[in-house]
Amino acid sequence: MPLAYRDSLSGGDSTFTVTNVNVAAPTVAIGDLEIVWAAAAVLAPGTAPTIATPAGWTSGGTGASVPSAGGLVNTRKHLFWRISPNTGAVVNLNAGTTAVFVYDRLSYSGGPATTALSQVVFGNTGAATSAVMSSLTVNGGTMLSSSISLGAAQSLTAPAGMTARQNNATYGISAVDEQIAAAGATGTRTWTWASSSESVWGFAEFRPAHTSTGVLVGQGSTVVGSAARTRAHPSSGALIGQGSTVVGTAQRNAAHASSGALTGQGSTITGLANRTRDHASSGVLTGQGSEIVGSAARTRAHASSGALTGQGSEVVGAAARTRAHGSSGALVGPGSEIVGSADHQGAAGTHDATGALVGQGSTLTGSAARLRAFSASGALVGQGSVVSGTAARQSPAVSHDATGVLVGQGSSISGASQVGDAFIDTHDGFWAREWKKMAEREKKLSVEEVMEIVEEAPKEVLEAIPEVKKQVKKEFGRVDYQRIANNLQMQRFIAEQIIVRHEIRMQELEEDDLEVLLLL
Repeated sequence: MPLAYRDSLSGGDSTFTVTNVNVAAPTVAIGDLEIVWAAAAVLAPGTAPTIATPAGWTSGGTGASVPSAGGLVNTRKHLFWRISPNTGAVVNLNAGTTAVFVYDRLSYSGGPATTALSQVVFGNTGAATSAVMSSLTVNGGTMLSSSISLGAAQSLTAPAGMTARQNNATYGISAVDEQIAAAGATGTRTWTWASSSESVWGFAEFRPAHTSTGVLVGQGSTVVGSAARTRAHPSSGALIGQGSTVVGTAQRNAAHASSGALTGQGSTITGLANRTRDHASSGVLTGQGSEIVGSAARTRAHASSGALTGQGSEVVGAAARTRAHGSSGALVGPGSEIVGSADHQGAAGTHDATGALVGQGSTLTGSAARLRAFSASGALVGQGSVVSGTAARQSPAVSHDATGVLVGQGSSISGASQVGDAFIDTHDGFWAREWKKMAEREKKLSVEEVMEIVEEAPKEVLEAIPEVKKQVKKEFGRVDYQRIANNLQMQRFIAEQIIVRHEIRMQELEEDDLEVLLLL
């Protein structure tokens, strides 16, 4: 039994002051198919709201938020339906925000016991005087239903072959339906109106109830046995009616080639092929979640050395993820690895068997210990330094005359003479102290020795000699102790500045001593 039109109404609220509207019921009987087409709009640039599904109703679908009324508002089309459990009740349409509402509500006898909606599509047009709805592929014995909403108040002309049930010029809305006897493509349907306006529309197929015996309404369908509700279909290919059952042993699937994308959503491939897309064995996959056909891993191709192009990408081949460096010297990238057998050491690498190492943490090539070279006698320059040779750590011997008092404390006589006449000194031993002070003056420092001190304690050295620190800042822009500890050029500059100031100071002391001696 086909669906038969019973009654309908339409209306709306265009005040932009309400968040919901109550839609009265047309004439309805228990078991009727009830349909509500509705649209809700808000001022641009706000997104059109989605109307909540009313209690006891089913949402057939929702269109996109699209501009209307010359771009002043954005609107969205909705479809709700139900098999009526009563003789009609008010339905509340709630958008959750203040909006404009328009609606069509229709009732039809002959509704099915459960699912009535077969399919629905939504569409829209820009400013125009017509709207073309796309063709649907439908089942025999079903009904088409459509509703359209304009962005301006005016009446509409129904598509050819369809019957107008509502045409509300106040709100610019209209609803139509059409009975379809044969299965297949419906062809397009075209709405028209007088003044140019935007539009939003919905186009749906509804199916009726069937009797328990006899021939089903759908083309070529038959009742199998004692009124089981099925259609007869070929043993392969796509089924014509949604929810229909195949008569025979065939599975419900569409026939597809063994590769490529499937045509129908949820269809399965006939044969052994997996549901995949064809891709090359390397490179980026085209479709999200697609699988590569073959044994290749999902990677990007890179050269076997150098930095990878893509973050987290893998190198194709046996190369490790490293940077290539020379076998000696400082690494370029933090955490990089040396290619080869070289140790991670400073740029100096090879050193002489004696003397200071150039690079901090560098190692000597050979068996030499890390020490300073000194002469066999005299005072050691560096604290804790070792003498090269057999000399003990002592003060230099002072030569004296063979007779008289020794000037320096602990000095020894050169020769076998006995102590004779006393050397003339002041009552407080001034000349003995001055002679000892001059004898114990440090020898001239070498650049290499001072460089080693600077390398080991750059901060302490510069804090103790502010004049040198000022020169470092002037020469290199800023004082960076870590940089100084690792930079030979800076160490040499500082050492030379220290030696210059040391020599100036020594000269000043000698001049002071000579001046005192001359005065006395």
